[in-house]
Amino acid sequence: MEANPKRSIFVYLMAYALKGEISLHDFKTQIATIATVGPWRPHIQMVVAILENRPMDVLRIGGNHEFVVEEERMVAEILVCCAAELIREEWDKEKKEKEENGRF
Repeated sequence: MEANPKRSIFVYLMAYALKGEISLHDFKTQIATIATVGPWRPHIQMVVAILENRPMDVLRIGGNHEFVVEEERMVAEILVCCAAELIREEWDKEKKEKEENGRF
């Protein structure tokens, strides 16, 4: 299979953004300079939602799209798992605070 250079750009940019190696602003700027994002648009929206701590939006975006290409589906699944982890961490934090305050 031949490498798709545009795919590589998007995958690398998303990975760097999620790892914190580039800022949200820089990520958005880099994406804006690329003429077409095509099928990667929902993935990019999901990454932005993760970086802006909006995990429910990630689930909504993922649920609103049908990812037919295996690679796109796998990336979407990873992003949904990241969002689920953010939700779980927030739930655990709230649960701990309630326990510490005797409200659970």
